[in-house]
Amino acid sequence: RRVHGGESSFADLVPWLVETMQNGTSQVERSGAAQGLSEVLLSLGVDRLQVLVPEIVTNISSPKPSVREGYLSLLVFLPSVFGTAYQPFIGDVLPALVQGLADENESVRETAFTASKVTVNLFAFTAIDELIPALERGLMDERWRIRQSSVQLLGSLLFRIVGASGKADIAGNDDEGISTEAQNATIIRTLGKSRRDSVLASLFIMRSDMHQAVKTESLHVWKSVVVNTPHTLMDILPHLTTQLIKCLASSDVERRQVAGQALGDVVRRLNDRVLPTLLKILQQTLDTGDTVTRQGACLGLSELMRASSRAQVLQYLDSLLPAVRQALCDSEEEVREAAAESFNELHHGVGARVIDDIMPNLIGSLASEDTYPSAVHGLSQILKHRANAVFPYLLQKLLKSPISEFNARGFGEVAKSSEPPLSKYLDRILPTLYDEHHNAAVAGQAGRAATMEQAACDVVCAVSTDGFHFLLQELNGGLVSDDAHVRRLTVRMFQALCQNGACEWQQHTATIISSLVVMTADSDREVLLAVAKALDVIAKTIPKENMAVFITTVRDALGVARNKVSKRNGDEATVPGLEVPGGLSGILPFFVNGFMLSGNTETRQSAALAMGEIVSMTQATALQSHFAAMTGPLIRIFGERCPWQVKAAILQSLALLLQKGSQALKAFTPQLLSTFTKGLKDSTMVVRDRAITCLEKLVTMGPKLEALVNELLADISQNPDDGVKVSMLTALLRTMSLVGSKMTAQLITTVIMDLNGMVDRMPNDQAEIAAQVIGVGCASLTDKSEVLRILSEVVLKGNSGWESRVIRANALSGFVSVAPVDLLVDLSNAVMPALVAEITDDKVQVKQIGVQTLGAFVNRLSASNKLSESSIGSAVGLLPQALQSDSADVKCATLRTIKRIAKSSPSVTLSRLSTLVPVVLDMAKDRHVGVKLVAERCLIHLLQMSNGKSDVLSKYLQSCDAETAKTLSEYAKRVLGRLVSDGQESDPDE
Repeated sequence: RRVHGGESSFADLVPWLVETMQNGTSQVERSGAAQGLSEVLLSLGVDRLQVLVPEIVTNISSPKPSVREGYLSLLVFLPSVFGTAYQPFIGDVLPALVQGLADENESVRETAFTASKVTVNLFAFTAIDELIPALERGLMDERWRIRQSSVQLLGSLLFRIVGASGKADIAGNDDEGISTEAQNATIIRTLGKSRRDSVLASLFIMRSDMHQAVKTESLHVWKSVVVNTPHTLMDILPHLTTQLIKCLASSDVERRQVAGQALGDVVRRLNDRVLPTLLKILQQTLDTGDTVTRQGACLGLSELMRASSRAQVLQYLDSLLPAVRQALCDSEEEVREAAAESFNELHHGVGARVIDDIMPNLIGSLASEDTYPSAVHGLSQILKHRANAVFPYLLQKLLKSPISEFNARGFGEVAKSSEPPLSKYLDRILPTLYDEHHNAAVAGQAGRAATMEQAACDVVCAVSTDGFHFLLQELNGGLVSDDAHVRRLTVRMFQALCQNGACEWQQHTATIISSLVVMTADSDREVLLAVAKALDVIAKTIPKENMAVFITTVRDALGVARNKVSKRNGDEATVPGLEVPGGLSGILPFFVNGFMLSGNTETRQSAALAMGEIVSMTQATALQSHFAAMTGPLIRIFGERCPWQVKAAILQSLALLLQKGSQALKAFTPQLLSTFTKGLKDSTMVVRDRAITCLEKLVTMGPKLEALVNELLADISQNPDDGVKVSMLTALLRTMSLVGSKMTAQLITTVIMDLNGMVDRMPNDQAEIAAQVIGVGCASLTDKSEVLRILSEVVLKGNSGWESRVIRANALSGFVSVAPVDLLVDLSNAVMPALVAEITDDKVQVKQIGVQTLGAFVNRLSASNKLSESSIGSAVGLLPQALQSDSADVKCATLRTIKRIAKSSPSVTLSRLSTLVPVVLDMAKDRHVGVKLVAERCLIHLLQMSNGKSDVLSKYLQSCDAETAKTLSEYAKRVLGRLVSDGQESDPDE
């Protein structure tokens, strides 16, 4: 009854009831508040209820159990209080009630169930359209409590419809229920045939639930409302099959298991009566259903065959085969995956026959672009389930020569996508694809060759880790094939493996890299390009900080490649694989990154040396884009504090870089100059020597010579380390010898005068080099009068002490070694008397230097055809006298000088054979082996026997007495002739 004045008359009543309903101290208090609120709401009217319903629905999900329980208690009383006026709100509150059935709080769950049961009992006849869908959704909920409660509520609804209590004993035959045909008719009349079938189908599925409470409750309701189970199943079969298909296609594993068990239960109960109908329904679903439905239909086929006997499967095989075949070629991957499971069950039940019936159709579908994708995917799915049984058949059919492009492409894609047992068949697969690729390439069928290549690459990528050693064996065999097409394909297969391989190839990285680097020696350009690309791909898969691990592997493989090229070409040729485009991109990173990022001395040394080896193996044109990438890191690390072994390796490689890429390295000239001068000051001699070698190459590139020379002079004067001083002097000597002509006269004079002021105080080893620098400096001046002045004042004059004479001799030697030939000719009148004095000097060191300088003088003038015999006659005439020295070093030096003169100016020695031959022949009998060897070779050139015959010897023998002639003739034949025939006319130390 409506309250006059409305809610305003009792402003605090509703809020107080709501507060008590939510936060009452006991369940009784909260329930009483809910009942009171329902009565008040009835007085306020339906409109007030309509306003409150959203609040009710919201608070049923409150985090506080007392609030949830309070609002659910309200829903216990509202249906009975409002009666039919409450029906429009059932659709809003029922989903919230169902969710409450799974609440974590037991009191809340019980209240939700009570409220739900009240609603079902009151509106069983009038609100079926709202109740049934909500309860059916509850039956399929993931939470078992909701499923159990939904079954109970659905049972209550059905019991209410038929007027049963639902408490009858259901024990007995599982196929017989306790219901009657009249009750069944009542249900159909109330719900409608279709809805009845749907409800019973859901109930039957719940009988197979994974949770025992749900299963037990479902069985109770089922037997309470069903007369005969087999008869009912046949009646509801279309609806049941539809629901089973949906459940089988669900992403919920438990739901799929329940559906599978339910379908098996149907087949076991109905046997042959149901199979034709089920198959027909499943086939129709495959023809007309959406993706999810078709997937469920395939899974239904699997469950159907799993529940059937082998005899039943064979009986209906003609219906099963088309369905499975059709599903395997479905356009959707999910359906094909499910169809593969059906194929697996069919093969399990029937055996190899299913392969012969289904596979030809799938293979034939590869020949059409329209059906190709689905056929490939279907085959792939089959292989995932029955690889051992199907793959040999597939191999036999698809790789039968001549292989079509469709079959090759399909085989490759199937292998790649399904991981079949490839390893045991690699020795058949790869040779077949090699042959097909070769035939296509030779025939000029580029497209076909590319297809065969892709198929081979797909196969390689599909090999599992367990079969990798078999694969590696096959690929390494391909690398050494005589057929360039096979080698090229093999390299590309390596690349594909490292890009997309399914196996863990990384643990074999060193082996793969080694095999490919050795291939840089191949003679086929296409192979080399493939190698370059493959190595680049591999290098990019390796973190920079890990590249140092492979330095030794790559170095050793490059050494093998170089040896192969040398053996093939007969010389120290460059490695062709490093010179193709990209040839260095996959190799250099190992050395550069290993060098930069490793802190290990041996690793850095090896990496630095490897960069030099790369330079020596590669033509300059191929190195152009890589000079900077190598030079920069080498300079940078040298500037850090690193061991001498690393420094020596760096300088060795920088020397090679300068030799190959001098112009490309001009931008680095200042840094290189600084690096090399630091190297000259190192405490280790090998580092200093290599710095000198590098500096020799650098000074020709035009650095600022004045700064370099001044720094060298300062260190020569101030550095306390005698070894460093020797290196500085040597560097200065090499610099002056190479580019002295480019220095200013003032700078040259400064060098000469500074060293001249220091040379007398220097140790012998330093003084020798300093003197040569002075001589080279004189030779570098362009003003002849200035040269003569300094030569006279510094080089040709000095005190009479032997140390001073040695210094002057070395200075003159330096002058003669580099002075322009015209200058030597013009100053010969000044030079020759000094040489004569040196040759006749009583000091061994002076005599030896003088003899050597004479040889250099004659050799240089003779090479330019400017030698005047009269100008050197006096000095040459003193050589026999020099041979009388007790010093073996003087004897050897003199003999070599005579030999040089005989080779370069034979006219000079021919006129003096009578004095030279006897003394040289005596030297050939000397006890000192070194003297003896040099004398023998000197005689060869004196007598001009280098071509095996000598008119000079014949004429000379005629001038000798008989005994001397006989002795010399026999000696020439026995010793000199043998040396000539053996190609040993030059002495080892020449």
